[in-house]
Amino acid sequence: MNKNKILIIILSLLLTVSFMFIVSSCKSKAEQYREAYLEEKAKEDAKKGDVDVKKPEDVEKKDVEKKDAAETTPPVKELTKEEAMNAQPELDYVKKYLENTDDKAIDKLFDSPRIAINTKYGNIVIAFFKNAAPKHVDNFIKLSKEGFYDKTIFHRVIPGFMIQGGDPNTKDPSKVAMYGTGGPGTTVPAEFNKIPHDRGILSMARSADPNSAGSQFFLMHQKYPSLDNQYSVFGAIIKGIDVVDKVVNLPRNERDLPNERVEMTMKVYEK
Repeated sequence: MNKNKILIIILSLLLTVSFMFIVSSCKSKAEQYREAYLEEKAKEDAKKGDVDVKKPEDVEKKDVEKKDAAETTPPVKELTKEEAMNAQPELDYVKKYLENTDDKAIDKLFDSPRIAINTKYGNIVIAFFKNAAPKHVDNFIKLSKEGFYDKTIFHRVIPGFMIQGGDPNTKDPSKVAMYGTGGPGTTVPAEFNKIPHDRGILSMARSADPNSAGSQFFLMHQKYPSLDNQYSVFGAIIKGIDVVDKVVNLPRNERDLPNERVEMTMKVYEK
């Protein structure tokens, strides 16, 4: 082998190594740019009023999966008016509130309008604390009657904490980057009250501004006292806590967005 051939081989190897180094550096730079972009976007979202529920530090991110989950669960039949209005409380703390007739902040839930959040995993029947948060109750019922929530999804689920939904942006799968930022264009003033964030409680999400609640809501998977007097509790699950358990444990990505769409429709039941 003459010197020219050896030189060509050496140059080829050097070029290959250089090319691999450049590609690796570009990939590293791209990752850095992506991280910087996400960080900057998070700051911008906060300024715009990104509606969120502050996650307590002791809630760990569990079972985060990136693979798509198959959507094989059949649709669930809507409840009749009799089924919704006659549903009995499943959770002991709701029963306790019903029996506490001396507390004027707590409604007798049997006398309130009810809403069924219908999903493919089942029906969640909600009753309201009208005296504790009248503006939130009226807003939620109004939006539900208008069909505002129909075809939205639960876009944030955290086991041991809560499931969050109600963002109109979630109707469009192409707007994933905007999930958690949407609302009805109007807000409801804070109505913090003494009802604790127990398992099954319905409360309103908001941004850093206490008076920024719009349409996004969350259902408690487990009790979290750190949320008390920070978010407006306005309802509770009467029937269907098992649906929350199913949804909260779905495989999800690093943003706590379930890999499958769990759409909801709302139906209002009144006496």
